[in-house]
Amino acid sequence: MFTHKMGVDKHINAIHLQIKNKHCQFCDYRTYNMFNLNLHIANRHKGEKMEKQQCQHCDKVVMSMDWHLKIYHPEMYQPGTQ
Repeated sequence: MFTHKMGVDKHINAIHLQIKNKHCQFCDYRTYNMFNLNLHIANRHKGEKMEKQQCQHCDKVVMSMDWHLKIYHPEMYQPGTQ
């Protein structure tokens, strides 16, 4: 089950069609979404480590609180504050 149509579309493109149209500018890494690409660049090329955070509104543990708030709690979303 998907909460949003966007999730279904991403799933179909990534899993069933295996479309990897996001490319790393530093190596040959390819992926299907910008989050994975940004995570790859931060970990592999910038030496940064992203930490999981727990949402105070629904207790879900997520890697990107900005994205989570924007999608699941839009009334609480303030870009770049999390």
